[in-house]
Amino acid sequence: MDNLYFSFSILSLHFGSFLKISEGDSQRLRILIVCANGTATGNMLKREVQKLLPFAEIVDVRAAIGLMNVQDVCDLVISTVKINSVVPNIVVHPILTEFDRRGILNHKLIAPKQIEIRREQIFQVVKNYVDPRNYKELLNDLTAYLQGGIWEFEIEDKLELGLCKLLDADRIQIISGTCGWQQGIRIAGQSLIDSGSIEQRYLDAIISQLQYYGPYMFLTDRVILAHAKPEDGVNALDISFVVCKEPVIFSEERKASIIIMLAAEDQEKHLKMLQDILELVSNANTIGALLKCSSPEEALLAVHQLLGNGGDSPCPL
Repeated sequence: MDNLYFSFSILSLHFGSFLKISEGDSQRLRILIVCANGTATGNMLKREVQKLLPFAEIVDVRAAIGLMNVQDVCDLVISTVKINSVVPNIVVHPILTEFDRRGILNHKLIAPKQIEIRREQIFQVVKNYVDPRNYKELLNDLTAYLQGGIWEFEIEDKLELGLCKLLDADRIQIISGTCGWQQGIRIAGQSLIDSGSIEQRYLDAIISQLQYYGPYMFLTDRVILAHAKPEDGVNALDISFVVCKEPVIFSEERKASIIIMLAAEDQEKHLKMLQDILELVSNANTIGALLKCSSPEEALLAVHQLLGNGGDSPCPL
């Protein structure tokens, strides 16, 4: 039995991350991605969900406005805004947080399917190295093992246009006083207007979306990623940061210390930058480090250091 556990442990680690789901699996879970702006952030969310759930089929990315008859195309909706749907739905942030990932993986439609598929795949490899008399016990051990943890899947990322390559001191502002949330949005967008990356109507679209849906663009309790659709006035990929010494109140529950504005001219170029943003806001030291900064140059250095310390490829200054 010791050999059984040894073989299982080694082979699971070696083969687990390389196992693929059959393209012909007719039982694949169908997932619809829904965002307030449709594909503006939907493709990033789609990428993250597919990475998290390689056994599922992402059937489409749609805007929340005018959404109808989703039961005809999907078994589950993953949305960045609250929607009324006859099929189960999960509300997440535009960029998945760890809490979002766990909520998805623990959903009643996903957890059993994930365990069933992974157990069978690993079993097909491991069984060749154990006594057939131990198959039943091996399957039980596999089930218990998979129920106790979350599998991680890596995808190749060839998009190199990250945060460090676009953000500069001219696109960072430090605000010491108080301001309203609409003013905060317009302050964040002014440098992008000045550079020609966006038009004034892009800010109007963001404000309109926040008024209609509420502060759904928050990535964490204190960081908001302000954005709208490319066709709302984006001329070039760009980004800006506003560090607010006094939190900007968006609602009773949502107050922003960091306002990030992202302008994406298409559905792909900004994906690497969004991943960098997620890494940045996931770092527990980010808010404190940026709030200590007294100048845009200090804040830019802090961003580089936070990203550089958190990955294998530090951002060059």
